[in-house]
Amino acid sequence: MARPLTVKFEDLKDAKFTVRIDEDDQELSWQETLEARGRDGASDAGLYTAIRLTRRVHERLYETVDEYRETFDFASDLAKSYWLDTMGKKIFNDRNLNSAIYAVQVRNRYGWRQSDDQKQAAPQGEPDTPVDDLGAKHKKQIIKKPEVITGHTTTN
Repeated sequence: MARPLTVKFEDLKDAKFTVRIDEDDQELSWQETLEARGRDGASDAGLYTAIRLTRRVHERLYETVDEYRETFDFASDLAKSYWLDTMGKKIFNDRNLNSAIYAVQVRNRYGWRQSDDQKQAAPQGEPDTPVDDLGAKHKKQIIKKPEVITGHTTTN
């Protein structure tokens, strides 16, 4: 396993990375490596680790080096395009692929939620009412007199 690069941008500029493209290993610059991994749909962590950076070094370079930030953002956009456009079309056109797994993948990557994932809003006017108290209140409202339910009157 290769060690992470040092923390200097100059070291990154001179480095070459081995990337497998179409069954061939190729030596690429850091920009080419980010682009290739982005086209394959890599996560942000997958992008910066492909060029042997730790999260901390990535964050520092992202904040301080315009060239790094612009290249990383482009690669991240390529990855998003892969998941939304390329894989989305494959899932739509191929019934043998599992659309549920694709949906989970996209929701986890991009923080999207299905409408049934949304939390229910608290009833208006009673935001601090505990759930148990709400249930008891509603039960009281729907309990009817026995004669209404059975049609028989009771005598005491």
